[in-house]
Amino acid sequence: MHYFGLSYPGKFEDLRNAIHQLIQQGRIYCLSCGHDYSDGAPIEFEEHDGGLYFSRYGEKFWVWVTCHKCKYQAALWKFFNLVAPEEFGIERDV
Repeated sequence: MHYFGLSYPGKFEDLRNAIHQLIQQGRIYCLSCGHDYSDGAPIEFEEHDGGLYFSRYGEKFWVWVTCHKCKYQAALWKFFNLVAPEEFGIERDV
């Protein structure tokens, strides 16, 4: 239920770019070790019933970022305490 009422209208690359921009601004970092991800962090997508709905594809996908330093895999929703979903381009269903 982490993504209930949320959807993403863009492509994977669009969301990946939004995440990279927030990383460069220092607004997203590893929630386990505090590493700033500035040396890069893989952003991955996988079909998942509990994932974020991508309206462009008509499917739900789990999105996560992996820390190079400690290998922690943070699901996208875990960053919502740092950055509002709308700042990723995610829309709230009305």
